[in-house]
Amino acid sequence: MDLLLHHRTFYGYNKHEVDVMSDKPWGTLVGVRPAKQLHKLLDQEMDYQTAFQKMHAETKISPEKFALLWRVCQKERPILAECSQRHLFSVYIGVPFCPTRCLYCSFPSHSLTELGALRNQFTECLLEEIAETGALTQELGLQPYTVYFGGGTPTALNAAELEKIILALRRAFPGSWREFTVEAGRPDTLTPEHLTVLSKYGVNRLSVNPQTMHQLTLDRIGRCHTPADIVQAVRAVRKAGIKVLNMDLIVGLPGENRQMVEESLRQVLDLKPENITLHVFSRKRASRYDKEQDSFP
Repeated sequence: MDLLLHHRTFYGYNKHEVDVMSDKPWGTLVGVRPAKQLHKLLDQEMDYQTAFQKMHAETKISPEKFALLWRVCQKERPILAECSQRHLFSVYIGVPFCPTRCLYCSFPSHSLTELGALRNQFTECLLEEIAETGALTQELGLQPYTVYFGGGTPTALNAAELEKIILALRRAFPGSWREFTVEAGRPDTLTPEHLTVLSKYGVNRLSVNPQTMHQLTLDRIGRCHTPADIVQAVRAVRKAGIKVLNMDLIVGLPGENRQMVEESLRQVLDLKPENITLHVFSRKRASRYDKEQDSFP
């Protein structure tokens, strides 16, 4: 269904709630990716004013937020045009292991103490899948555009296991990749050996994710690192020469207020990452928080 048509249908069934949201900056564009809607209008070659009038009529977006959305989409369009070519594809590798399971996590990921013994078996199965997928994409004449190594925490694997997987990726998906991202979300897992492997095989974007820079919150959400570990990891990434550093923060973690979030953001800004990703804390059914939320502030 067309996204704007979806909003019209939603409005018909939820008129009262939508009217309440009408004075909000994003209107009804909550829990969605608003840029997708504007890109559809830009594909129809709509000018600024026409696109705003249509989106405002359907979603009640404010002029200020629409102006921001327009600027973002104008920056995105050349990139999307490049990566949307039919012969290009992106590869995602998921590693289902972490040092611990975070309070809010709903991903199919397991702590090393629980299932770490399966790392070698997982690696061998993954190598087979990479080889088979690579053969199929080459047969179809497809070309890899980006590779994203997520999880879980890929650096929960040791450097030798990580190197095996990256070598398999390079064999299966030859050519130059526009972006090669690896999540090293837990700074306590990132070793000099990891960084040597990542630099050697062309990783050009690395994520080190504090989520917060407050130790009490880190302990509360089940992460076994400190703010000092974050700083040390960032310095190591810079020394390794990896071009782009991303850092994640979560807004609204249990027990945190606006001042604490601003302090975390200031500390992360001082580290000068190329990217900062902000997430909003939410309750997920598969998370520990969903079962234990009464125990947290």
